[in-house]
Amino acid sequence: MPETFIWNPSLKFTKSTKPTFISSMLGGSNLSARKSAGINNLEIEWNLQFLNKSIEESNEIISFFKRHDGRISFYFTPPGELTQFRVIAPDWNVTYGSHISRTINTKFLKVNDID
Repeated sequence: MPETFIWNPSLKFTKSTKPTFISSMLGGSNLSARKSAGINNLEIEWNLQFLNKSIEESNEIISFFKRHDGRISFYFTPPGELTQFRVIAPDWNVTYGSHISRTINTKFLKVNDID
C-alpha cells in the first residue's frame, strides 16, 4: 500500500493538465478526427514549493522523497481538492535560506499504477 504525502505545499502552486489523444487526417481534405489515447489519457503535473520550512520539517520531506527514489508512487491530495492522486516526485531541489529554514521545490506527476 502506498504511503500518503502529509505535508502541505505553499499555496502558490501550478497544476498542468494535458489530455493525450490520437489525431487522424481524413482523406485529402482539411478534416480531422481525434480519439483519446487509451483509458488513462490525462497527464497531470503539479509544480510545488514548500517555503521556509524548518530544518526538521524539510528533513522529513526530503527523507520521504529519498525513500520513494523518484519512482515509487505515493498518495497526494492537492490543497483545495477532494480527490487523492497517485503521484511520483521525479526530482526536487532545496534552497538553504538560513540556518533555521529551507525551501523545497518539486514536481509531482500523476501515475496510473496497479496495486
